[in-house]
Amino acid sequence: MPSYSGTSLAALAEKLLMSKIYYQEDSFQEALYDLGSTSALSQAMAQNMDKKSKAYKAAMRKVNFYKRGLRKPSKKSQEQILAVLQQNPKTKSRYIQQVGQLRITIEGTWRKSRDVRRRRIVHTLSIESAKKFLTEIMKSESAGMDYFLMDYGVDDAIFENYSVTIDEI
Repeated sequence: MPSYSGTSLAALAEKLLMSKIYYQEDSFQEALYDLGSTSALSQAMAQNMDKKSKAYKAAMRKVNFYKRGLRKPSKKSQEQILAVLQQNPKTKSRYIQQVGQLRITIEGTWRKSRDVRRRRIVHTLSIESAKKFLTEIMKSESAGMDYFLMDYGVDDAIFENYSVTIDEI
């Protein structure tokens, strides 16, 4: 199972979700649906907001061909569509449903009332708790950490200068 280590809980959760999203047959339709319009998908693929740019116009032609079924996305277009899906919060929130149990290890400075010390905790989140944790972490790092500590059983503690490892079980 995948394991991610680093110092940002939100970045690790993001990597975990991005690993769930890969190019499939219906990924183009999924990206079109998530972004809401041909224009928005073209802008995202071209990485250019200027509708008069060559990159945008080329992406728009491609998207229209794919939308009408005249062509299938090329390898390069598939990579662009995948990047769009992996960066889109709407897509990520849908893929939270595919996450199983998570084991989270945090090591850092633990502050609870006057108690300040280095501490390492290892906690396993159930499938439902993992989904809720990822939903919270997508809102903000502090919301995710608050939910994690609440699930761990502590509500008035904080971690500072910490390192994190997330393992999907």
